[in-house]
Amino acid sequence: MLDDLPNPCDVGTKKNSKGYQSNWTGNKIHIDAADGGIPISCIVTSTSCHDSQCAIPLAEMPRRRVLSALRA
Repeated sequence: MLDDLPNPCDVGTKKNSKGYQSNWTGNKIHIDAADGGIPISCIVTSTSCHDSQCAIPLAEMPRRRVLSALRA
C-alpha cells in the first residue's frame, strides 16, 4: 500500500474560500499518534496526496510491528 502513495516533491495552486490563490511546494507528513500525542508511525507523501489515502497504511504499520514482536 505504501508503494501506491505519491511521494515526489509537488507544486500546486488552488483558490481558498475568499477567492485568493494559495500556492504550495514540497511534501506532506502524515503522523499517527497515540494518546498524549506520542507519534507511533509516519509517512511522507506529495502535497497533493489526500489524508484519507494514508489512513489504512498508517494503521497497518504499528499493527505489523506488534505482531512481529509477539512472534519473536
